[in-house]
Parts: sequence; structure tokens; C-alpha cells
Amino acid sequence: MGAARVYDTYVDAPLLRMVAITGEPRLKEAALRNLEWVLAQRQEIGWFANADNTIRHNGRPITHTIAYTLDGLIECAQLTGDDRYREAAMPAAVKLAELFLAQGRLHGRYDAAWRGSEHPIMTGCAQLAIVWSRLDAIAPEDRLHQAHERMIAFLVTVQRLSAVGPEAVHGAMPGSFPLWGRYEKFAFPNWGTKYFADALLCGLPASRPHTA
Repeated sequence: MGAARVYDTYVDAPLLRMVAITGEPRLKEAALRNLEWVLAQRQEIGWFANADNTIRHNGRPITHTIAYTLDGLIECAQLTGDDRYREAAMPAAVKLAELFLAQGRLHGRYDAAWRGSEHPIMTGCAQLAIVWSRLDAIAPEDRLHQAHERMIAFLVTVQRLSAVGPEAVHGAMPGSFPLWGRYEKFAFPNWGTKYFADALLCGLPASRPHTA
């Protein structure tokens, strides 16, 4: 698109991993420079500017790319030991968890005032379940834990509905819910099912303490 986007934090993380393998300083320099730019895009309410994968709808990014941004920041914090990256991801993650717990669903897009629009995007929902789980595992937080569990239950319910359709889509995750939503309309993108599987695999141990 000829435009910078904050979801390239999801590229910064493997760049930093490559540094450990190759020792190439330019990889680390590029990742850290981009991360500083991403931090500058965060608004006071936790929302990130330049987070959509389009030009036209950049003012209300999809949850798919919002989650990419947050997950990349969390991993970069773990790789560098710089907690600023995880702390930058936390407000948006908590806000989306609160919206989901209060409304029982997440819209597909959110603007700078956290106003939602469009039907839920299943890939973004699965990715956010992963984000909530990863943050909760680092610093236990009941809202994140509850949002993760409820989102998994929602995703499982949606996936089961694919069993009533053609055999070729049994077990798949639709692009949107309902199926006619704008994102990957009437389709079952393989990346949605991939992130659904990842979300199932990052379940939290039931015995660890939670905060009030």
C-alpha cells in the first residue's frame, strides 16, 4: 500500500529471533526502530493509529490486524526484556476484553473511540483469545482470563455450526459470523482455523491465582 502499519510488530518479533541466530545487528536495529514508531502511534485510550490493512478504512481497523499488533508487542517484550512493549499492548487488550464481556460479542472493526462496526471477524476473535491468554499468563488478570474462556466457548460454538454445511468445510472457521459478514464473506479462510487451533492450545492452567 505504500504505507507503514503498526501490525508489523508481528514481523519485528521474528527479526529479533533471527538476531539470536545470526548475530546480525541490522535486524535488531530495524526491529527496534519500528517498535519505537509503533509506540508513537498509540493513543491515550490504548487504540493504535495505522492499524488497518487498507487505506480506506484505516480509521477503524479490523480486529485481525489489531490483534497482530498486540501479539507482536507482547512477544517483542519477552524477547527484549523491554516491558514498554507489553505495557503498550495492555490497554487495548483490556478494553476489548471488557467490551466482549459486557456485550457478548466483538465487532469486526473499532475506531479511535472504541466504537464497533461490522460483524465479528473470527480470525480476530481467535487471535485476541491468544493475546488475552498470553497477557494473563504473565500478569494474572480476571478480565483477561474470563474473556479468553468465553471467547473459546464462542469460537467452539461457531465452529460446530460448520458441521451442518458441506463436508468440505466441517471443522473450519468462517471468515465472519454470521457467514455473510464483510470479512471473507461466505468463506472459510485457513488462517482463521489456524488461529482457532492456536487459541485452543494456549489454554490457561486452572490452578493459578487470579486478581480481583
